[in-house]
Amino acid sequence: MRMSYLRMDGVFYDAENPGIYLENFVVESCAEHTRQHDRFTVADTKFEERVLSLVLESPKTRHFLYANRVEQAQGGQQTKQ
Repeated sequence: MRMSYLRMDGVFYDAENPGIYLENFVVESCAEHTRQHDRFTVADTKFEERVLSLVLESPKTRHFLYANRVEQAQGGQQTKQ
């Protein structure tokens, strides 16, 4: 069985907006992230329902991609962004 790569980097709060938190996970690839959605269990669903019953508004899910990537610049040279 192949083990998936998932690392939780932490939970951060927004110093300018009280009540705003960011939970940060890193996965190996977009494909692995999709597989994790497919593996959601009945126990996971029950846990999520319990958590959502305790919050004032539903969390907003956003996806961020790693910013330090190499892109092809004009003229054929590579630059880091």
